[in-house]
Amino acid sequence: LLTIVPLEAAPITMTLSALTATPSTKFFVSDDAGVTAEYAGVQLSDLLVAADVQLGKSIRNKRLAEYVLVSAADDYRVVFSLAELDPMFRHKPILLCYSKNGGPLPGNEGPLRLVVADGQRHARWVRQVTSIQILRVGKPMPSNR
Repeated sequence: LLTIVPLEAAPITMTLSALTATPSTKFFVSDDAGVTAEYAGVQLSDLLVAADVQLGKSIRNKRLAEYVLVSAADDYRVVFSLAELDPMFRHKPILLCYSKNGGPLPGNEGPLRLVVADGQRHARWVRQVTSIQILRVGKPMPSNR
């Protein structure tokens, strides 16, 4: 199960079968060892839109302080700015993958894995994704004068 927790809406839960029934994207990427594989999954931006997160021209002013926290079964967590996930701000998608080389992800990677196609390093490729939360940075720290 995947839980998506929007900033100002009720959380939604999606099953693997619900994710695989949505339109998918595929691309070839190389892992840290240089081995190339074909991953298939749902664009993270599409999942956010399905969870009623507004993207595109609405991302300005205070919306630029919003971020997405992706968590894994082993408590590994990574952060992306909301703008970083928006197709208006980036060319290559970030996928929540459920397939590798035409089959299900191996147990140590899945059932869901976040894959950042254009990442120089794979530190934000999250294995065994369990939740996606949309959050906002709190009040700014006072400046030292």
